[in-house]
Parts: sequence; C-alpha cells; structure tokens
Amino acid sequence: MVDCTVSPPRILRPGPLSRDDLEAAVGGPVEWPADAAGDSGDSGEPARSPGGQARHYAPKTPLEMPAEPARRVAQLVAEGRRIGWLTSRTDDPQVRSLAGSRNLVIVPMPESPDEFACRIYAMLHGLDQRGLDRIVVDPPPDTEPWRAVRDRLARAARVPE
Repeated sequence: MVDCTVSPPRILRPGPLSRDDLEAAVGGPVEWPADAAGDSGDSGEPARSPGGQARHYAPKTPLEMPAEPARRVAQLVAEGRRIGWLTSRTDDPQVRSLAGSRNLVIVPMPESPDEFACRIYAMLHGLDQRGLDRIVVDPPPDTEPWRAVRDRLARAARVPE
C-alpha cells in the first residue's frame, strides 16, 4: 500500500513489491518506515490503508512466532494444549516426532512468500475454527521477499489492548 498523495510517496503497508521495485515504478525515492510495519494505527488517527491497524486480520486464537517453534510446540502439547502449527519444516525430525500428537494440527507452510501471502488468512481462519488453544507459526525468513508476510503475521500476533 503506497500513499502517493505525499512527496516522496510513502509505504503505508509492506506488500509483495520491494523498495527497489517501487522506486523504479515511481521514478524516485519512496519513504519506507524504519519499523517496516507501515501505518501501525497506533497514533490515534484513523488508519490510512486497509490493514493499517496495529492488529489486523488476527485470529481469535492467540498466535505466536517463537524463535524455537518446535520447542514451544512440544512444551504446549506437553501441557495438554490444543495447538495449530504452521511450519515449512514438515520433514524435520522434531516436527515428525510431534506429528502423532492428538492435540496438534500441523499445517504445511508454503515455501514461497507469494504463495504464503495468498493463503495466510485462509490458513489462520481454518485453524481458528478448530477451537484450538494456540496457533504457532514458524517465523518466516527475515529477508526482503518475506517482509510483507512477516508484517501480516506480526499484526495477527499482537495482543489486543
């Protein structure tokens, strides 16, 4: 989402295009918020773009992106919690060792940021409908192609105030 009513144009919400792509398209610099979250909606002013709220498209089920997702999932399952886990590491021995748990729903995560972005809300909504205690998501790579996905997941994981 780009606000072209200001100069230079300003990113309101990261999307699938990189900063370089946007600057090439507009023929000049584009203001990119340092926090990469764009219009967070935290200023008290109305959000200037859809998805600009601090918490957007968040499931009712608490969502987290722990640094060590397999360890966190194992902990939650051991506590008897019902967990949904979005992971791209379905062949990982840690993931396979947990796969037999009756309290765990594993959803394979697409390896492409574009595919993931297309499916993220449907995946979260589907897990939300299952009455789980928690949704755990493997953190996507901290790279430019994954920036928009990371932003959306960070918004979905925010705890309501």
